[in-house]
Amino acid sequence: MLQFNNIRLSLGGKTIYKNLNLTINDGVKYALIGANGSGKTSLFRLINKEVEAENGTIIIPQDSVIGYLPQDVIL
Repeated sequence: MLQFNNIRLSLGGKTIYKNLNLTINDGVKYALIGANGSGKTSLFRLINKEVEAENGTIIIPQDSVIGYLPQDVIL
């Protein structure tokens, strides 16, 4: 289970998340949809620790295995 508690994230002067609270349960399939610029990639960057939230906590259990395929191709 992943937990996001009171997350605030701003990038480039734009607030992406303000007081984000989210629980992602084990064994459940989720779809993440939204308009361009709505914060979908930013959520994955938080999970992968590519960016750091300004405040709040993200709880990722030690034994979690997270697969991620970035949208940008690296040659």
